Amino acid sequence: MNQLIYERVNRALIEFNLCFGEGYALCHPISILVFRCLKHMGLKPKLIKGYFQTDLPSEHDDENDFNGEALHYWVELDGHIIDLTACQFNDEIEGERMPEIIFCNKKSYPRYIKGKSVNPRLSIRAALKEACGDREQDLDLTMVELGLKGKRGDHG
Repeated sequence: MNQLIYERVNRALIEFNLCFGEGYALCHPISILVFRCLKHMGLKPKLIKGYFQTDLPSEHDDENDFNGEALHYWVELDGHIIDLTACQFNDEIEGERMPEIIFCNKKSYPRYIKGKSVNPRLSIRAALKEACGDREQDLDLTMVELGLKGKRGDHG
């Protein structure tokens, strides 16, 4: 990935992350938004459905069913993982903390496993509503700034 593309993607991720925080249980709509942003930039991302390896059950898990794998969505681009919601697992892993933004080579984070490329099923509008709730207006402004949305509300 060349430096200019890296910088554009990194700027977009920082802007998106300001709107979401930890994003617990919002990995699917947030990953769709990132996927669509990258597509709009002329890139070829993949939306991935897979698992994130955890060490401890979450407060939402039944300890009898805990197998160390949490269903998760993320985006891949040119061999890089892009994930704005991995820090939701910080209470479920030992010995490390996941950053707010993961944008790195896939080999850097072996906790991402069994990933398969899937088609995004939500429009940007539906993903916004699911991911943002009452902060939707803030994200709308961010999308306008990034050129992902026109003034007339055209956002795919």
